[in-house]
Amino acid sequence: KNTHQITFYHDGNRITAQVSRNLFKGVEAFAPSGDSAFNNAILNGAAKINSTFKRLVTSWNPFFSFFRNPIRDIQEAGLYTRYPLRTFAKNYARARREISTNGRYWQEAKAAGITSASVYDYEKGLTYKNESAIKKLGQRLESASNAVEMAPRLAEYISAREAGLSVQEALLQAQDVTTNFGRSGVFAKKLNATIMPFLNPAIQGFSKMVRAYTGKDAAQSWVNLIVRSIMLGLAASALNDLLNDDDEDYKNLSDYVKENNYVIALGDGDFIKIPKGRVASVIGGAYLRAKWYMEGDEDAFEGWISNIASQVTPVDNFSRTIFSPLTDISTNTTWYGGQIESEKWSDTQPKDRYDETTSSIAIWLGKVFNYSPVKIDYLLDQYGGVVTDIVLPATTLQAEKGIVSQNLIANATTNSRWGTEFYSQIEKYTYKKTAGDAAAKGVVKYLNGIKSTLSDMYAQKREIQSDKTLSDSEKNTQSKIVQAAINALQKDSLTNAKYLYEELKKYDLSEENFDNSYLDAVSVVVGEEFALRTYNKQVYEKAKSLEKLGIGFGTYYDYYFALKQISAATDASGRTISGSKKAQVIAFTWAQDIPRIQKLILIMSAGYKISDGDIRGLSAKQAQRVVAQYITRLNITKEEKAALAELCGLTVSNGRIIITA
Repeated sequence: KNTHQITFYHDGNRITAQVSRNLFKGVEAFAPSGDSAFNNAILNGAAKINSTFKRLVTSWNPFFSFFRNPIRDIQEAGLYTRYPLRTFAKNYARARREISTNGRYWQEAKAAGITSASVYDYEKGLTYKNESAIKKLGQRLESASNAVEMAPRLAEYISAREAGLSVQEALLQAQDVTTNFGRSGVFAKKLNATIMPFLNPAIQGFSKMVRAYTGKDAAQSWVNLIVRSIMLGLAASALNDLLNDDDEDYKNLSDYVKENNYVIALGDGDFIKIPKGRVASVIGGAYLRAKWYMEGDEDAFEGWISNIASQVTPVDNFSRTIFSPLTDISTNTTWYGGQIESEKWSDTQPKDRYDETTSSIAIWLGKVFNYSPVKIDYLLDQYGGVVTDIVLPATTLQAEKGIVSQNLIANATTNSRWGTEFYSQIEKYTYKKTAGDAAAKGVVKYLNGIKSTLSDMYAQKREIQSDKTLSDSEKNTQSKIVQAAINALQKDSLTNAKYLYEELKKYDLSEENFDNSYLDAVSVVVGEEFALRTYNKQVYEKAKSLEKLGIGFGTYYDYYFALKQISAATDASGRTISGSKKAQVIAFTWAQDIPRIQKLILIMSAGYKISDGDIRGLSAKQAQRVVAQYITRLNITKEEKAALAELCGLTVSNGRIIITA
């Protein structure tokens, strides 16, 4: 009970020794918090699955290992280094050379235990076994990943040693310059190894940040940290935003992308994404959101807290396990809090919920199981790591770039901010409507109408991507044109929704008057054409025809609803006076400040036949001839002329307009 037996090998000899329990615990405390083996077969199996999953998304993923993670680590190390930034930068370059050449400082740091702070397989170190080709490739990649991840730590170690610190003191500083994965508690260590893949890194990252800001050795060091936080976080984000601020593509780019990455414009709506450090994204995000709020975006800070939680706290990781992707698809919620399936799929059968970005694998599985391909894709992507990052994009309907562009490039059209904001605003106004807000009820009605139009546009994109007669280049071009139109519609509708909400408050929104008030408000904010389209399909089609005759939607909107208020006169007995409504319509129309030809067209298209004496100085025959000649002179097809003549009550025979009066 008081001793532990340990076995090790030296020069090929097996050596067994008994050590005291307290000594064993002390040695064990220095061991890394990796996916250690368990005596329990179930836990051991879970640890192996968990370990494979983590490798797929980290050390075996070159974009994580050689791009995102090193860039973030350099920023974090620049923030937390105890030495001047120029010293860290100089020694970072030295550290890369030391690791590649197995230099003196690297040998010394390894012997001291620097690799125990790594996120990777520190039990194997930076070597690989001569196994199968696939395993050998994975081990080579992991070894290279380990080396890249070690560079900031070794840079700090070199700075400390050259500042006169002992090996032990230098090691402590090196392990703590970025997240120290060697630190852990017993409980967190077991959870991290079995069902919560990234719990301990999240805990240690948050712990590091708290200790850095609250436990500095000297006031000057703490001031340096604050200055660096502002410089690397706020100033860098502000400069990046300022350099792109006059770029319309940048303004349309996803807020999530801008908040968590520095972006460099490449032209044609493309931007290189350079990940921000975790602290930098929080501080820079505060600046960006404050700027958006000052520019009039009332929802600028929506989602900021969740982004902070995701970047620098372990909150998300306490709630996420190896099984969380299964929970995600059941709740339709992504790991970052968004929707897997957006509202655009609400009226679509599950098996048909896919677009040009969905993999053919997921589409096939969706049809087999009558389940959403979008959710299947999400599930495959969550568990497959780098494998599905390569495979899934290669089987999509779209002829887009694959894993490289996914990780390095953002596009203002395909990564637009407006889709997320559009469906977020529908949700916001729906909540208000449920709470009894009548103005919000009108806005929801308007946005739902837009959503129906968007659904047709998304279907158009699917048709383009499914068209085998088009080349990949043609598919890309046509799809981007449609997507740009979708983005523009979403953007404009959000602006309209904001003004419509305020306009509706000026009207009587009681149940009996709501529809008329809604139409009037929409006509003011969005325009009469949209109001007519919303009101009645047949009325809208008629308005489009009259628009060809020179009568604008605004003119027809006012005229149509004014005529609805006109009713026939009655005599003393209450009987309808024959012809009284026609006379009132003609009198009303003739009083409008519009050209005479438009007055005649409106009267005749309203279903009234002009007779002799109805209009002073104009006979029935003259009225028909004027309208017929006007239509004949239009630069449209013969069929269109015939349709317009019939709309005005004129007779058409063999394509010719006949005067019958």
